[in-house]
Amino acid sequence: MFHYGLDVHIKYTSYCAVEDRGRQVAEGRVSNDREAFVQLFREHPGPKRAVMESCIAWPHVYDLMADLVDEVQLAHPLAAKYLAWDRIKTDRLDARALALLLRGDLVPQAYLPPAEIREARNLVRHRLTLLHQRVACKNSVHFLLFRTGHRRPVSDLFGRRGRSWLEGLPLGRVDDAMLGQKLEAIDMLTGLVKQADRELREFFLAHPAFALLQTIPGVGPVVAAICIAELGEITRFPSAKQVVSYAGLVPREHSSGGKIRRGHITRVGSKLLRWAAIEAATGYARAVPSAAARHQRLYEARGAGVARVATAASVLRTVHGVWKSGRPCRAGSVPPVPSLVS
Repeated sequence: MFHYGLDVHIKYTSYCAVEDRGRQVAEGRVSNDREAFVQLFREHPGPKRAVMESCIAWPHVYDLMADLVDEVQLAHPLAAKYLAWDRIKTDRLDARALALLLRGDLVPQAYLPPAEIREARNLVRHRLTLLHQRVACKNSVHFLLFRTGHRRPVSDLFGRRGRSWLEGLPLGRVDDAMLGQKLEAIDMLTGLVKQADRELREFFLAHPAFALLQTIPGVGPVVAAICIAELGEITRFPSAKQVVSYAGLVPREHSSGGKIRRGHITRVGSKLLRWAAIEAATGYARAVPSAAARHQRLYEARGAGVARVATAASVLRTVHGVWKSGRPCRAGSVPPVPSLVS
C-alpha cells in the first residue's frame, strides 16, 4: 500500500508518497489537471490511498483524482496542524506530514461531502452572497443620505413610499447619478435573489427533510436549506449535542486539576449553520413557551446575546430530533409555511 500526502494549492499540488514501512518513495509537484494525476499514480502500481487538507481547492482536486486511488481522506486543517506541528513549514514538509499521518491511520478526518451536498452548499452560499451585496448597496444609500444631510421620512426607505421620496431628492449632479446607480443595483440584486430563491426551492423540494424542518418555529425555506446543505447527512451526528458543537455554539472549556473554566462559544465549525440557527432563534422563542421562558430568564440574567445564542442551540437540537425521527415538530403553534417566492 502506498500512502500519498497531497498539499493542495490553486494551480498545483505538492505530493509525498510513503510505503507501509514508512520509506519515502516519491515526492514532487504536479499541476492540477487530470493527465498530471494519472501519470503520478501510474508510477506506483498497486493499492494506494491519498489524503489532503480541507481548503478552497480540494473539491477540484478530489474530482480529478478520486477514481485513481482506492481511498481519499479529507483532513481537518486545524487538527492536522496540531498533530504534525513543526517550526519549519514548506509545501514538501506538509505533504510528507500528511502522508505519515495517513500511513499511521492518524488523520483527523473532516467530512467529505458527496457531489450533491457540495452543489447544495454552493447554491445556498451563492444566495447569501447576493443578499450581502444588496445589503451593502442599501447601506451605501444610507451613507449618501447622512453625507448630504437628508433624513428619511419613512421607516422603510426601499419600500414604495421610500423609493418615491428618494427619486425626488434635491441632490447635486454627481450625488444624483450615484443614487440612481445604487438603486438600479439594488433592483438588479433583488431580481437575482428572487431567481436564486426559485432555484433553491426547486433543488431542495425533493429532499424529505426540506418540508419537515419547516414545521419548526422560526425555520423557513432558506434556514431549512442551509441546515440540509451544511449538515449533509443527519446520521453523521448520533446526538443533538454534536450538531450544536458542529455549529460552534458550545462554550469554550479549559479544565485541569479538577478546575473547570468555561468561556464564550467556540465559533469553530460551520459559520453558515450558526448564522441560520441564530436567525431562527427569535421566531422559535416566540412560538415555544418553554424556549420563551428560558430566553427571558437568560435575557434578564446575562443579556440579549447570551439568550439568543442559547435559543439558537435549542433550534439545532430540535432540527436534529425532527430530522432524525422523521416526524414534524409539535412544539409551539406553527403557522403554515409561506411560499419561498411570493
